Amino acid sequence: MFDATQYVSQNTESAPMDRSPIPEGNYTAKMTGFERRAMKSGNGELLNVEFTVTVGSTARKCWHNFNMTHTNPKTVEIAMQQLGNFCIATGYNSIQDPWNPVELMDKELEVYIAIDGEYNRIKAFKKKETSQMDAGQKLYGTNPAKATPPSDAPVDDAIPF
Repeated sequence: MFDATQYVSQNTESAPMDRSPIPEGNYTAKMTGFERRAMKSGNGELLNVEFTVTVGSTARKCWHNFNMTHTNPKTVEIAMQQLGNFCIATGYNSIQDPWNPVELMDKELEVYIAIDGEYNRIKAFKKKETSQMDAGQKLYGTNPAKATPPSDAPVDDAIPF
């Protein structure tokens, strides 16, 4: 027999879970789960993807549906474009099985989240901006490979070697 009272926290003043929408904007996210589902309308099937979104110092959940099969071909085309953008944002040009995108699990990317009524909607996927500062940038504050030399740079032909 399982006695649930042995495992329940005695602290009755714990903060309630925040279920308010995430403010609109760009966020770092990772895919943390996915599930194949039939649409309630009966018009097709979707891939429901769970994202863990970093909001300040907390993690929140947000979901996105990719309508993989549908009676309307335009709906499927939009889903394939979105899935393609998601793959590219995580660094993959292709994946083995779009219904089982395990390659994309826990890969960081940026998502643009909008508020739709009481819910959030992921509107765009983008590669996460990373600081690619090389040794020259760390030492000199600029990337020497990309720096343009001055047009009137002096030429010193008197160097003895």
